[in-house]
Amino acid sequence: MKKKGGFAVSIYYIVAFIFLVPLFASCRDQGFSLARTNKTLDECMTLLKKKKHDKAITCFEAYKSRHHGEKGSTEADLLVADAYFLKKDYIIAAEAYQTFIEANPYNEKTPYAYYKAGLSYLKETPKAIDRNQEHLDLAVQYLGTVVKYYTGTPYAAAAGESFNEARLKQARRHFYVGRYYYKAREYLAAIPRFQAIVTDYSKLGLDEKSFYYLVNALERTSQRELAQKYFDVFKTYYPDSKYAKRVKVMSRNLNVD
Repeated sequence: MKKKGGFAVSIYYIVAFIFLVPLFASCRDQGFSLARTNKTLDECMTLLKKKKHDKAITCFEAYKSRHHGEKGSTEADLLVADAYFLKKDYIIAAEAYQTFIEANPYNEKTPYAYYKAGLSYLKETPKAIDRNQEHLDLAVQYLGTVVKYYTGTPYAAAAGESFNEARLKQARRHFYVGRYYYKAREYLAAIPRFQAIVTDYSKLGLDEKSFYYLVNALERTSQRELAQKYFDVFKTYYPDSKYAKRVKVMSRNLNVD
């Protein structure tokens, strides 16, 4: 009986060993996996500096999930946006910066997020002015926020340069469309485009030409009184402009000196 009992005990340990070894192995593997993914913010930053953008994003996201509500999690939110920006996924980056702004409206990094969101939209805007410029207005909106409300921050100067670049593109877009309508003799459609430039986008290099087309478009649609007013402004600011002289020649019905 002793022998039999001893044999039974041995069988018990063997069976237990067979079932427990895979369990221990699984726990060991899981523990190794957790240790491997339990990276610090500095380690995630190292991945970003090495331009391993996708791995850095995964690292930051994992860090955020482990440290939700902590200061480091807020920083990781912004770093995710930066990683997408460096990866040149500008729309995703802009949306990530927007998310940061909405969640942290009074954070010291919020002006930076506004600047980078605007810059992301600007970089997504095609250089060719006849291409789709759907993100240009958002670029102006976010960059303009920094210029208007965060003048004392380190990002104000850079935001100002990008803001002017974006506004110039808006003006060029108006001019392109306005001249298209003008050449097609759709003067009523052209007038608002040139008006927008001389009133909202002055001193960006398109004023003289815009006044020229505007005055002539108004004259061609028999809006002579308004044409005269714009021409008077034109002469005041650009008395020696070659375009003002052309208006005199072309607009015979205007009372010009």
